[in-house]
Amino acid sequence: MKISISVPSRFWAFSLAKHLLEHGHLHCLVTSYPVWEVKKYGIPASKVRTIVSKEIMQRLYKKITGKYPTSVFLNNWFDRIASHKLPSNSDIYIIWAGFGSHSIQRLRKKNPNAIFIIERGSTHIQVQNELLKIFKKTKEPINPEVIKKELIEYELANFIALGSSFAKKSFLEKGIPEKKIFVNNYGVDLSKFNLSLSLNNAGRNENSVFTIGYVGSIDKRKNVSGLINAVESIVKEGFEIRLILVGSHNQEEVPAVLLDRPFIEYRGVLPEDKLYKAYSDMDVFVLNSIEDGFGMVILQAMAMGVVPVTTYNTGGPDVIEDGVNGFLIPVLDDAVLADRIKILMNSAELRKAMGKAAMQTTLKGFSWEEYGNRAIEFYKSIMQQNNSEESKRSH
Repeated sequence: MKISISVPSRFWAFSLAKHLLEHGHLHCLVTSYPVWEVKKYGIPASKVRTIVSKEIMQRLYKKITGKYPTSVFLNNWFDRIASHKLPSNSDIYIIWAGFGSHSIQRLRKKNPNAIFIIERGSTHIQVQNELLKIFKKTKEPINPEVIKKELIEYELANFIALGSSFAKKSFLEKGIPEKKIFVNNYGVDLSKFNLSLSLNNAGRNENSVFTIGYVGSIDKRKNVSGLINAVESIVKEGFEIRLILVGSHNQEEVPAVLLDRPFIEYRGVLPEDKLYKAYSDMDVFVLNSIEDGFGMVILQAMAMGVVPVTTYNTGGPDVIEDGVNGFLIPVLDDAVLADRIKILMNSAELRKAMGKAAMQTTLKGFSWEEYGNRAIEFYKSIMQQNNSEESKRSH
């Protein structure tokens, strides 16, 4: 079984590629990252083909404008080049959504029996666009050409791989057949995020200031403003509290003045191998997203024994049992968020029990290895089905 991956960055593709490599299934990885960077993740140069020009153009654009490019140009640029770099004799192609319509069409002509899987890290792009309209000022938050391209990919692909039941629901709502959808909850690197790291980093104690944390993009989609408002409402009641924010800050969507609160500690962007230090300082982790295909930071926090509070519009419902190993809350409800925070703030015993349960959850099927195992089992099953159908056709 030869499997090739086309990804316009890194995402979780490198974890999947490494697992496929270890099991003898990785045929080729096409990425915008340079070879020397990919090798850091244990993937040999012989398996890698790069399109670094996409990464250079994207980063230059962001450096000059402060924004990521919004047109479909880079999507098509990467896609067209990838369609030539991907080997034409793979059995399965895993292609990142928004970067694959040309690749699928070109490779299918050369390899009509191949299976194409679109990997989508968010909800159905039309649903995502509708949810983003809640807070975006523009009529169409996502470029219509990008939407059009993805819709073509959904139609062309044999399967669509998603990270959560929330994402799956969005595809079903848009008429995608359930048999075409594969849900595989994402994982966490337990060597980088685990309770022992928290203990080795001093951990939390009863005399520490109660600390809430967030890791991710500081923007409207993640509703960081709502999180700040909820924490501020608790502070106004006279409680001493701290809010740690980690991640890139979109100042157009979340004004800098909003972060200028005495209870906020903004730590900027941290490399993944340093994130555990931030989680170690947290009593509670909050992901207040309006829309998230999963939210891998949920699992990172849980693996560190930090109690998660997250909205239903994430992968939270797939990993959190409300009130047992975390809390699930509705979107855009600052009052409910503040209430759940206060419940945890007022009971160290409850926090400890829920944090322990959260950590134990990550040990039951949420490592990247287990993610990879589930993926391989799925690939094997669809290969068998494909071979069986081919055999029937030949007779």
